[in-house]
Amino acid sequence: MKMISIILVAIGSIIIIGSIIINPPAIGVFDMRDTPLPPVAVEPKEYFYNQEASLTFPNEFYIELSTPSSNLVVSYPPLHDVVSFDSYIQWQYHETYAYEATLTYDEYNQVLGSPDCLGIWLVPTIVFDDFRPTDYNSYLNMQVALDTTGISALHSEGNRGQNTIAVLYDDLPPAYIFYSYIPSSWSSRIIRYPAQTDPAALHGIMTTSVLGQVAPEAQLYLISFNESPDIISAFAKIQSLITTYPEKTIISSNSWCFYPGPELENPNNIINRAISTAAEKGVICCFGAGNWAHSGEHNPEWTYDAGYDARNEYFNRDNEIGYPSALDNVVCVTGCTADETMIVSYSSLGKGIDNHMKPDVAAPTHFTCDFSPYGGSYGTSGATPFMAGVLSCVASAYALNPKDIIQRLRGSSMDRGIGGFDEEFGYGCVDAMKLFDDYPKWWLSLPVDTLSGIIMCGIGLGLVAIPKDESEEYNPSEHPPINEAEE
Repeated sequence: MKMISIILVAIGSIIIIGSIIINPPAIGVFDMRDTPLPPVAVEPKEYFYNQEASLTFPNEFYIELSTPSSNLVVSYPPLHDVVSFDSYIQWQYHETYAYEATLTYDEYNQVLGSPDCLGIWLVPTIVFDDFRPTDYNSYLNMQVALDTTGISALHSEGNRGQNTIAVLYDDLPPAYIFYSYIPSSWSSRIIRYPAQTDPAALHGIMTTSVLGQVAPEAQLYLISFNESPDIISAFAKIQSLITTYPEKTIISSNSWCFYPGPELENPNNIINRAISTAAEKGVICCFGAGNWAHSGEHNPEWTYDAGYDARNEYFNRDNEIGYPSALDNVVCVTGCTADETMIVSYSSLGKGIDNHMKPDVAAPTHFTCDFSPYGGSYGTSGATPFMAGVLSCVASAYALNPKDIIQRLRGSSMDRGIGGFDEEFGYGCVDAMKLFDDYPKWWLSLPVDTLSGIIMCGIGLGLVAIPKDESEEYNPSEHPPINEAEE
């Protein structure tokens, strides 16, 4: 009998391995090439000639070339082109060169006619999820959110965001205004504060206040849209932190989106590919789902009525969640109440443009909290840094892998709404303790189709239990602290 069991386990192991080979992970599979593939155009030239009629000139554009050019005013390091293929979302890298320039109509056509030109992309307008209801008296508070999600329990166990750098790319004011809300003691945690800011900006203070309290020992790296309205160079800067701070998990919180247009609707847009590249290189990117739901779209049985954002008129039911939030290798965060029982009425519904299974997870927003210039957290703008803070706390003990964190989040969340995935809560409300406790279990990082193969093996062969392969834990004592000097 013992020999039969061993044989069954061996056969099952072969089938499991075969299943993994045949069904590679569906999220974030990086084609590990030391040398990028040759440049490639992701859209035909006709695409850019056709968009010409809808543009105004002169205007700001990203120019994507197959070779370096010294004729343009501003140049950036090579952008690695991300291309999807096969029936899974996987990635290959094709080295291209991105430039930003102001072009007239004639210059646009001249550049586009060059054989080295792979595309010309409009530099878009950023939209903050800047929705502020007035019914703060009916809010729950942040402590409820910390307790319900399990963050308070993680804090008590010493998992408070150490070993992470959380990047907030947002609208920020001068430092003296920022620190009139944020405690001055946080200055030792903020390893970068931007020099170019907007005196009227408050949104970034709110997002910083949320993330900083959820992960009270995470270091914060702040980038302002006033200094980096160019998203490509901003994400190149975020990606560079992986090399600068190799012992840290880099988590990027983004509470902004695009209005409907080519950036929102086309994953091949150069900005979406730049964000995908950062994610594939190791940055855990969190994006808000948006506040674009319309009256009557959410099920009233589990909807908290907090009103609606008037800008939802620019969106329709099919594009409330667009790119980059709909990218398969970023965490798309929608908003729920602090006690994680209800969706907030304005939160965008999925599945996401191109029928992606988005949002991924719901996180608390719509609660009162300290240090926010608005008196609380609101919108998916607040849910996104909360989620980034959750991941920072989990990264206190584990070196998170951005290639499987989405799968793990989906599997560990508290189911809400309709059973399983639904277009309101995604895969459920975040459960930080379950995510943390389950993280060493290697099989939770496998895609659903691979897991089904393993289950089929168990049913067909009567497999005995196989000991789990515990992942190596990240020991903070083995890694020296980073240099906190300004970049």
